[in-house]
Amino acid sequence: MKDGEAARAFHVHVRTIESLRQRLVEEGLDAALDRKKQERPSVAPMFDGEKEAQLIAVACGKKPQGRARWTLELLADRWWP
Repeated sequence: MKDGEAARAFHVHVRTIESLRQRLVEEGLDAALDRKKQERPSVAPMFDGEKEAQLIAVACGKKPQGRARWTLELLADRWWP
């Protein structure tokens, strides 16, 4: 199958097919089947491990008064007043 045909069949850009084939040849089948890891995240992390643990503790703790569960909005209000 030619690159253009493969791109149309899988609804991706031709460059995606070219990159995939290049990774297959240069790095092998496992690398081609796995998503390529980002060298650096596109967005800086908002939490370090300690802050993440605190947020999880709040979310898993006592529910807000009058609510059945925490929502993202309630957690945001609690975390960033």
